[in-house]
Amino acid sequence: NLAAGLLALSGWDPEAALLDPFCGSGTILIEAAWIALGVPPGITRPFGFERLRDHDAGRWEELKDEARSRILPELASPLIGIDANPEAIEAARRNAERAYLTEDTIQFELGDARDAVAPAPSGWIVTNPPYGERLDEEDLEFWREWSACLKKECAGGQVNVITPFTLAGAMAPVSIAGALVLQHAEAMAGICLTQIVKKGVPVMYGGFTSNVDMRSGAPAFGTPEYAKAAQASGQLARRIGVPFRSSNVTSANAVDAQAAYESQMALWGAITGGAHLIEHAAGWMHGGLTASYEKLILDADMLQMMQAWMDPLPTDDAALGLDAIAEAGPGGHFFGTAQTMAIYQTAFYQPMLSNWDNYPNWLEKGSEDAPRRANRIWKEVIAGYEEPKLDDAKAEALADYVARRKAEGGAPMN
Repeated sequence: NLAAGLLALSGWDPEAALLDPFCGSGTILIEAAWIALGVPPGITRPFGFERLRDHDAGRWEELKDEARSRILPELASPLIGIDANPEAIEAARRNAERAYLTEDTIQFELGDARDAVAPAPSGWIVTNPPYGERLDEEDLEFWREWSACLKKECAGGQVNVITPFTLAGAMAPVSIAGALVLQHAEAMAGICLTQIVKKGVPVMYGGFTSNVDMRSGAPAFGTPEYAKAAQASGQLARRIGVPFRSSNVTSANAVDAQAAYESQMALWGAITGGAHLIEHAAGWMHGGLTASYEKLILDADMLQMMQAWMDPLPTDDAALGLDAIAEAGPGGHFFGTAQTMAIYQTAFYQPMLSNWDNYPNWLEKGSEDAPRRANRIWKEVIAGYEEPKLDDAKAEALADYVARRKAEGGAPMN
């Protein structure tokens, strides 16, 4: 849903504090609570396959019980919702109760966003202000006062990545150029605000302009329009002299051809746009609503291929290979030339995932397709992982420091 999408796109850490100063009926915070607690999506709803004749109801209940057993008993950090409307706060509390959340899971408070106080030394604000519904879009004084509150309460020194979410045809003009105009205006406003709050604070220009499926309104990612928008976003970022952030994205629901070609398109846009940071670089699925280990392996391979593609092409005497051409002679082959023997092990990029066997050999080895190879590879990576050795004295000192700072309440509030 929209709330889960906003949280995914924001990059919110489920262990970090979250504030929604315009919480309304609490949708964003309730979704955040389920994510942070590890509640499986759809755990309370019925599914059509349960009515199938050969459905194994017992096994299905076992799987649901296993999923429920992994739900955390409490949150690591506070979730705070503020709204000036008492009816909205009551609705939010009722919705949280209907979502099987206890009263202390989310703290819903009646209050004014302009008086909001940061609930922790660090954290996130994710909100969807009720433009034109319960707030007057033309009330510039309100927005000035809220900006002043942000300056006072949230003036940290960390890098600010300002990334407008502009979907052409939905939240932005249907033309890509028009969507980029809106993206640039929003990014510039955010970047200017960071410098007003704290001059010189690091900042990045984020580009996340894409289009929607005009038949359904669903977001589309990894499209030609997305790639062109990423290239243009890189140019806009360079024009104002700040680093550029882009993404590797897909709308695919499975690790299939669509997942590969949409991510490839997105990566081409990011790379040729000159991105300094690629968020969601590996594992992104289903428009950001889910992640996949198999997709992570696929993406890691594509990222490495992009890195190999960006290596400059050598053109020195050895690379030009005139001696190898002479050595092989007319009608000869190059497998055994001195040049080949010297560099054959490193001459070409060796992919993790690709299979280059001929068809009969591939069949003989079990016809393992890319998703199954990716599944095998990530399991081998996990099985072979060895935790780096840390000096015992350093490990003890770090643990003591973390425990002491937690007891002291963390970093001081501004």
